[in-house]
Amino acid sequence: MGTAVNLQDGGAFSPENRRSNQVYLIEKADELIRSIASNDEYSTEYINDNHHMEQLVSKMRRTRLCQFMRKPIEVLHDVFGDISKITVSELSVEFSKTQNMNRIAYRGYNDRDVFVIREDGITGQLFARFLEPLTRIPKSLQPLIFVEPNEDLGALKKSLETCSDKIEFVDFCGEKASESFWPTAHCRSETDFLSLFSDQCFDTIARTPDAVIKKLFSRADSAQSIALELLHIRSLILSRERHHLSSHIETKVRQIESNEEDLTGRHDYDHILFFRALMKLSLLFCTEDPNDTFDHALAVAAYLNNDLLSAYCLRYANFLNANGHFKAHCLQRAETVFQKHKLYDHFIYSRNNRILTTFRLDTGIEHGFKELLETIEEYEPDIYRKEDLIFNAGVEQLIEKNFDHAYEHFLEASELGGRPLVEANARLCIMICRTLDHQKVSGDDVTSLVSYIDSMVDPKNRYHITNLILNLMTVAKLNELSIPPETWKPDRLAIGVATDVRDALRSNEFLANNLGLYNAATPKQTGRKGHFVSQTGFSPCYFFVWS
Repeated sequence: MGTAVNLQDGGAFSPENRRSNQVYLIEKADELIRSIASNDEYSTEYINDNHHMEQLVSKMRRTRLCQFMRKPIEVLHDVFGDISKITVSELSVEFSKTQNMNRIAYRGYNDRDVFVIREDGITGQLFARFLEPLTRIPKSLQPLIFVEPNEDLGALKKSLETCSDKIEFVDFCGEKASESFWPTAHCRSETDFLSLFSDQCFDTIARTPDAVIKKLFSRADSAQSIALELLHIRSLILSRERHHLSSHIETKVRQIESNEEDLTGRHDYDHILFFRALMKLSLLFCTEDPNDTFDHALAVAAYLNNDLLSAYCLRYANFLNANGHFKAHCLQRAETVFQKHKLYDHFIYSRNNRILTTFRLDTGIEHGFKELLETIEEYEPDIYRKEDLIFNAGVEQLIEKNFDHAYEHFLEASELGGRPLVEANARLCIMICRTLDHQKVSGDDVTSLVSYIDSMVDPKNRYHITNLILNLMTVAKLNELSIPPETWKPDRLAIGVATDVRDALRSNEFLANNLGLYNAATPKQTGRKGHFVSQTGFSPCYFFVWS
């Protein structure tokens, strides 16, 4: 017989102890429901027919629960038809919308966090529609989903083949330890590719092998083929760690450039230049290196007299080795163009980056994040990385020493349930607010956050982890807390070495100097943020956003 499942058995199904995207197969749903009913920490919904499931799926859609917003890209069908009918100017406006497609902010499952589903009476297609959004929910927000299947597990497998292969079924029915049911989906035609991209099924596009992509078009040097490669790259960027994609994009750029002489005489050469410039900007985004990318794309934009392509270049001004005033000027120009074309998410990201750039200057932007947050709520309420933007608004209030407003923003950013890195920084900054506002911070607050950082923040974020720990050490010092030295694990701190973030002002070294952990001259901390750091001893990070 199957294994009885009891939610009271030591928190086996808590977010800390379970893997992402898991659905549990059980035999005795009635026992489980009784167990849940006896545990006040869980709220449950029992689903055993198509009508109930349809209602739930409809509710999810009405609340835009974990759904990607669809943005029209009908122009692609013209791009992949007769491209000569479309001017580069028209193409740049429409095709750029595809580069503007982003994931959206996550929303939780309202007041319910456990679903128990009996397979009898529920069609596989409807079941898949319910389960598919699970793959896009942060681990900390994922509900528990238990399924009481029919006797024929093969039928369940077949009915769910259209859904994501990222969900793992964990079998408590005694037959197998666990099994991943779904095969990897691939595009079989240009129509499949465009349909999936327009639905923002980026993971499926990203899993499509290069060999399949190449078969979709016979002319590897055509503008249509380069456009398709660019869409594939966009899906990879939205589905993978961008720093791992640079060699792939470099290969694609070299393939285009190796045929440069033959391409110059083509009737669609301007279109090829446009797509190649966007590909170079994708490479810049992944490498953060403007050499042979930024200038090239900007030169193409000037040659084509294309303001939108110029804006896509200028939005990366923070990667340039230039002073803050110049970067802010570039970002302001990009904002103006994105706003004109109603590409609000890139407008919002550019404005965010410009406000952050002014943190290192003596003057800020009038109304700063207050106005930006109003724009978000009006035009892009589900914008991807919304929690980053709200957290940044808190940092703005913090360096101006408006502690109450800062605290509200940090609390809201934490409650949105975004990346653990943002959650950790929000919790840190709440402690900073309390410390500077002469409120008590306990040793348990500090050690609890250290444990959270150890268990939840990706260790690749060496700069950010070091920044978090050094600021926490400052919290402990100013609050005169007695924290065991082994808590800090000082051997893992990245001080005075190259990390994942280019820290031009060496903020972490400044913090370490103040704590007596490092002895080296550091640049003067400049601008409004610099004044705050020098006066308080705290130097919290903030988040630039591009995609």
